[in-house]
Amino acid sequence: MIIKKLMLIFIPVILLGSVTNAQKKALNLYWSGSREDNFTTGTTVGAESAIQAGYSFARVEGYVHSNQVNGTIPLKLYWSASRSDNFVTATEIGAKSAIDADYTFVRIEGYVYSKQISGTVPLKLYWSADRGDNFTTATKIGAKSAVDAGYSFVRIEGYVFP
Repeated sequence: MIIKKLMLIFIPVILLGSVTNAQKKALNLYWSGSREDNFTTGTTVGAESAIQAGYSFARVEGYVHSNQVNGTIPLKLYWSASRSDNFVTATEIGAKSAIDADYTFVRIEGYVYSKQISGTVPLKLYWSADRGDNFTTATKIGAKSAVDAGYSFVRIEGYVFP
């Protein structure tokens, strides 16, 4: 009888955890050498567009939520035709900077935490004036690649799962 009661308590918790994990999706990085553009996307449409435009898959930067959950904010994609640059941001200042620089809002790529919670890492924005490229990364290799290529750290856009 005690085992049945314990099972009734633990089974819903296990199922709830599975649903939460199913809501996470990969935030993939693509690179275009011809455009010198990094493109971070969490959508199938973004991945397909990147491949059609000649971008190559580089790596998974982290994992974001598919739907908004408590404590998350939208990770928004902007596009600049004049710079041929994709810009992914989750902050108000990032969105304002994108609009002020004539970027066009494209879509929401996923949802990131606005504050760090256990198990998450910073999603960092870097900028290269030479390339006219915004680069959003959550990996150590991405941050190192950005610095090695002369990018400057701008800010933390949010927090993602590694």
